[in-house]
Amino acid sequence: CNHASLEDHRSERSHDSPMSITVTSSAAVATRGSQGCCSGWNRQTPAHTDLQLPARRDGLPDSAILLEPRATNTGENIRFCRELLRERWGDAVDSKTYIVVQKPFMEKRSYATLLKQWPGKTPRVAVTSPSISFMDYPDAHVSREAVVSIMVGDLQRLQLYATPERDFQAPVAIPDDVWAAYEGLVAAGYDGNVLK
Repeated sequence: CNHASLEDHRSERSHDSPMSITVTSSAAVATRGSQGCCSGWNRQTPAHTDLQLPARRDGLPDSAILLEPRATNTGENIRFCRELLRERWGDAVDSKTYIVVQKPFMEKRSYATLLKQWPGKTPRVAVTSPSISFMDYPDAHVSREAVVSIMVGDLQRLQLYATPERDFQAPVAIPDDVWAAYEGLVAAGYDGNVLK
């Protein structure tokens, strides 16, 4: 994900409507009243640095940017962002609407994790990602093989993290043909991000 994740959504914000953004180590949440945006992963710089730039360029003052650098995984991103937002809005934090912007292949896992990890009433939320094709996703920082391994690991987590032993996210149905492809990719050596 890159600056486009915030820039793509800034047109939704009217300049007379207050907006806040929470930026974490690997995700960001921006919201104004009943709309918002959440963004993730940049391969070159920490998200809390990378995602502040377009927000500031769009005129968002530093006082509206809440930094959350502690998160080390998706569940912490959600819980820690909610803590910061609750400090700002109190109980109204659960009545807001959020747009989660994540890696293209992590949309389902982000939503499933939010359903399980957001304490209290689940807010209205939409999940989206930058429009990047699989062919265009690899770059000088992340090889095609690394992207496949990351995708394989994320698919495994969709199943594994919803088990009673882990219980990190809500269950997600994985079609049999998709799981068969997962198994084939693991057998072919794309297991660098698979949990053992």
